[in-house]
Amino acid sequence: MRKLAYAWMIVASLSQSFRRNMASYAAGTTRYAVRLVAPAEGPVFGVATRNAKASAVSAYEVLQEPVGAPFDGLQVCVWVDSMIEGKDTASRSGPFCFEGLQQELPINGLEVGSHRLSAAVVAPTQDGPTQQISEVTTAQINVVLQEDFAPSYKWQQVYPWQSVPPGLEVQLPLDGVGQKRARVPPSWRLQLYVPEESGGGFFVRTDLRAGSTVLELRREIARQPRFGGGGVERVRLSLGGRVLGDEETAEGLDLFNRQRELVALVDRRPGTPPP
Repeated sequence: MRKLAYAWMIVASLSQSFRRNMASYAAGTTRYAVRLVAPAEGPVFGVATRNAKASAVSAYEVLQEPVGAPFDGLQVCVWVDSMIEGKDTASRSGPFCFEGLQQELPINGLEVGSHRLSAAVVAPTQDGPTQQISEVTTAQINVVLQEDFAPSYKWQQVYPWQSVPPGLEVQLPLDGVGQKRARVPPSWRLQLYVPEESGGGFFVRTDLRAGSTVLELRREIARQPRFGGGGVERVRLSLGGRVLGDEETAEGLDLFNRQRELVALVDRRPGTPPP
């Protein structure tokens, strides 16, 4: 990639084809546009640490109206505006300018944050600096940390480096283009092991929703047939060692992701025979 300065000087002697090109553009008979090609990996790149940097390969293509219009003396300039995570101001790299109608664009040193790639067709002017003669085309590239997928009840993008835990609802793009997404289903099955004082224990299997409360779960445990109806004095639930309040919900407790930390203890009524 060849880095050029922000301003270019017109050479003293212009070719005849270049003169025709400028005259055609000045008369409004030729139009140019730039199409940016997204990296094959997609618009999001993951890095293992905050100090790591990503590399991407984009490309541009010049569209002409009419097709085949002369491009002599014109250039495509590309620049990158970056907002790095942890910094208050954006920074710019470039412009980098090219003379071809098509060009591959290796982009290196992308830090964690958002990066906007911009491109436009420019032409020299009589007094030296260049003139933009097309609309600016942009494309977004984001660099994020490679973190594990954290399921929630809202749809979230699943990045290529992430694995999806069992039990999630998953959406795949039908046309192969787009985002893979996943979420906790609106209703999911909890399997909770409940130990008993007499030894052993049993499993409670029940469907939970985002708004399901601790009180509802306690009642579901207490009504298990093995207790013979009314044989339970109290059901205590704790999560990560903390006793739970009746009004707390499955979503508020992040219970789908923390269900292995959930502990239930059942106190039988005095005189109730063991199962």
